[in-house]
Amino acid sequence: MEFLFQFRENLLVEEFFSEFLYPNRPCLISNLTTDWNANEWCNDDKIHFDFLKSAFGELTVPVANCDAKEFNSNPKSEWLFKEYLSYWQHNTQLDLCRAIDSNKLNDSENCSNVTSNNLYLKDWHFTRDVISYSAYKTPLIFTSDWLNEFYSQKIDTRDDYKFVYMGTKGTWTPLHYDVFRSYSWSSNVVGTKMWILFPSGDEVCLKNIRGELVYNVMPVLKGSLAGKYVQNILNGNFDVNEHFREFSINTEGFSQLKGSELFIKENSPKIIRVVIILQRKGETIFVPSGWHHQVHNLDDVISVNHNWINACNVHEMWDNLSSELDRVKESISDCIEMEGWHAQCQLILLSLAGMNYSMFCEFILIISLPRLLQMKLLSQKNSELHYLIQILDHIIKYISEFLIEQKEFKFHSNEQLSEYISTFVPSPNNLDTYLPPYLSISAPSLHKHIIFIFFELSRILSVLKELIESKDFELYINNSELFATMNAFFIDLTSIWTADDNNNEN
Repeated sequence: MEFLFQFRENLLVEEFFSEFLYPNRPCLISNLTTDWNANEWCNDDKIHFDFLKSAFGELTVPVANCDAKEFNSNPKSEWLFKEYLSYWQHNTQLDLCRAIDSNKLNDSENCSNVTSNNLYLKDWHFTRDVISYSAYKTPLIFTSDWLNEFYSQKIDTRDDYKFVYMGTKGTWTPLHYDVFRSYSWSSNVVGTKMWILFPSGDEVCLKNIRGELVYNVMPVLKGSLAGKYVQNILNGNFDVNEHFREFSINTEGFSQLKGSELFIKENSPKIIRVVIILQRKGETIFVPSGWHHQVHNLDDVISVNHNWINACNVHEMWDNLSSELDRVKESISDCIEMEGWHAQCQLILLSLAGMNYSMFCEFILIISLPRLLQMKLLSQKNSELHYLIQILDHIIKYISEFLIEQKEFKFHSNEQLSEYISTFVPSPNNLDTYLPPYLSISAPSLHKHIIFIFFELSRILSVLKELIESKDFELYINNSELFATMNAFFIDLTSIWTADDNNNEN
């Protein structure tokens, strides 16, 4: 059986791109966190509670109750960080509401009923909340990050997809896939996690008749070799030198599992794969787009996690958004005759998915603009690309004017953007297939940065085509400046791939 997963001690950008990112394969990597300031959050393998309380104790943090289920997740409440650390340090029930200022903890109503010893600080926007302290630096192989590049330029919201997780032994996260079907990377500052990963597509066997994922995959694995291996890990019986194991599971018996609501469709796979990973201190896992996963903390754990999107998986983002819209439309289909139904669908989509079609358009424009500017700069330095300058000037002008009129974005300087668009540039390999046909003969002489930007813009063009042709896009955004801008951008970007030297000179 060919392994889906790999453990690597080091990875160059080119290796990561060609072996894992582009093929959408997971891996575990060591030696990416050795220079992090966050390493001072622990002493050897123990949490440095005094340092954390002194440095960040007065901040408010989100805490999930792993012993309670709310929809397909865990309910959260807001805590003072120092109180969560006290809970963690003593591992006993605390009267959190005894003398806490309501201005610091505005969810005290939830605190009065806390009786769980399985509380997990998760999804803490640490870098957003702690500006004066640099806990870590994004590893080079993960810096092509369109999602956080986009949110870092939005004025109307202080948001990002950069998180810190802290949890005691036994805390866990139910089965899920990441927001927008994004990639994620997660590094352990201290402690060990067990990850249970299912390849994209195999999750169809882990849903009920309503299309909902199982909350906890443990009962599904019970009785299989994978289930026995997982149970041994939870019991503390595992090889300390082992990083992962892979299993194949027959799905024929899933529907007969005791208490199961699993609904196996006729065309569902008969065999699915599962990867069980042990991630230890200083190791970083890469989770590809659409890979469903469940995570268990085997001891006290602190980790850093980013969700991210780039040219390799932007189509996954678009597919996820359009699929979520289909679900919204179906859920309120009985109201289809009401005025403004399509706009209402987009409002619900924004609420449920965190993005709708107009925001996705802004995302495309914000990400495209600096790459177009870089392409123009590179074209001025390369005689083979001079003919592009005029069309690039035209596109840059109307995109800039539209975004400035929205007054919703601040634009980074070239130095600020370099983290996102200049550091991660893999060698071309097969990327020259994304060049316009008339440039293919020139590929060997083109700098790899030029080829990579053509790759990024071509992937954007592919998504733009489906967006523009979408009936929902036309019905929701028609007769607006955004609609005109996106149509013009699609036409002009297409022209870069269909033009030739003679046409541009004429």
